[in-house]
Amino acid sequence: MDSKSRFGHGVRIFAVFLIPLLVLSNISLLVADQVSANDKQSHIMKNGFSIAGVPLENMTQEEAVEALHEVVSKIEDQDIIIVVEDREWIVPIRDINVLYDVESTVRETFSLTRDTRRQNVPLIFQYNRNAMLEILQGIANEMNTPVVNARIVKKGSKFEKLPEQIGRKINIDNSLLTIQSALGNGLQSNTIMLDLVEVMPKVVSNDIRDIDKHFASYSTFVETKDVKRIHNIQRAIEQIDAVVVKPNEILSFNDHAGPYTEANRYVVAPVFVEEVLSEGIGGGVCQVSSTLYVAGLKAGMQVLEHKSHTRPVQYVPLGYDATIIDGKYDLKMTNSKRKNLYVAFTYTDQHELIVDIYGNQGDYVEYALETRNQQEFLPDRVYHLDTTIGPYSEKTISEGEKGYKIELYRTWDQRKQEELIMQYEYKAVPQVIGVGEKHGKAKDTPENKNIQSTKPTNTNSKQVKGQLG
Repeated sequence: MDSKSRFGHGVRIFAVFLIPLLVLSNISLLVADQVSANDKQSHIMKNGFSIAGVPLENMTQEEAVEALHEVVSKIEDQDIIIVVEDREWIVPIRDINVLYDVESTVRETFSLTRDTRRQNVPLIFQYNRNAMLEILQGIANEMNTPVVNARIVKKGSKFEKLPEQIGRKINIDNSLLTIQSALGNGLQSNTIMLDLVEVMPKVVSNDIRDIDKHFASYSTFVETKDVKRIHNIQRAIEQIDAVVVKPNEILSFNDHAGPYTEANRYVVAPVFVEEVLSEGIGGGVCQVSSTLYVAGLKAGMQVLEHKSHTRPVQYVPLGYDATIIDGKYDLKMTNSKRKNLYVAFTYTDQHELIVDIYGNQGDYVEYALETRNQQEFLPDRVYHLDTTIGPYSEKTISEGEKGYKIELYRTWDQRKQEELIMQYEYKAVPQVIGVGEKHGKAKDTPENKNIQSTKPTNTNSKQVKGQLG
């Protein structure tokens, strides 16, 4: 062996999980039977049962207990030797707190039905499962090799194709079951062999074989003040990067980047809820979907599902945004080309988010986007009673925001051909004016409520489902 590692008392101990390995599946299939009167008196095992490899034939329960205690006493001073390829790890039994219950095992085994078939019953035991998991995870960290998709890397005005790499990993759940089985069977061999299983890449060289042309690129700059928003953007990129879209295949943003939950390593950041800035898990993801939306349009992809924000966003022009709400709004685009498309995402040290799309030269068409017929309109005024000011006074509570109407077109063939992508209206946000009780507009205020009761409040960030800004 090239190397050995010893896990000693440094293993952090967690709460002990009881793992009762009473009977394997073949035992559970036995049918209970009435024990004869003679057997009840003699308590002698007449069938072919054994426990942890120790034959019980013609033994009394007391004799079985004594024989098994002798076996268990030897186990408690042993080490488990875990072998993965040419590496060994030594795990002292005491470090995972293995405790055998010989008496319960014998009692349960003697209560089983008569059966002429030989049955080997595992010992009942408990151990520190979390300590064993931590050891296995440490071994996996040393032995696992990551899976790498075949990918395209941009090199200035050119690009390079890199091959895939098959990953290998230890299956921790299966390894744990193997160790539990060995312990239950009395550790008849203290050497436990674990395998590395292959993990196949999702994108292989054949998927990008015909790709020889850079189709389109679009970039946006990320606001650097909010580190949580940056985290969510980078997490979404990790989820969706290096994706191949085959002809007529649908690229769903939510299917790749979602779900937007803490379990999927997204965090709380600003989101829009009914035109109000609040906080929710996954805030910032919409900048990734918006950047992909524009790059996809410029590459000639067809839009199947798309929703703009209720208000303009700062990182793209009007009409270029694509909002996302988990389970409600998605961005879906399809590849209408004859060959595969490859979509790559990059986040630079300068906080620039870039989406590049590649395809086959024979499918290439140069597209451009144009925003036309843009209209803007001033916000309405809304009056609210404000008892904090003079009776005839008024003051501006919020300035409101302009609304916009736009049309987005895609053109090609030197603008000789075009298609309307969308018509959209970004609603104006009303200007809010507070007025005193005797102001001329006081009677027009909704239900004559005080302005302080009409201000929006933040929603619980863990429950909110807003536009992921």
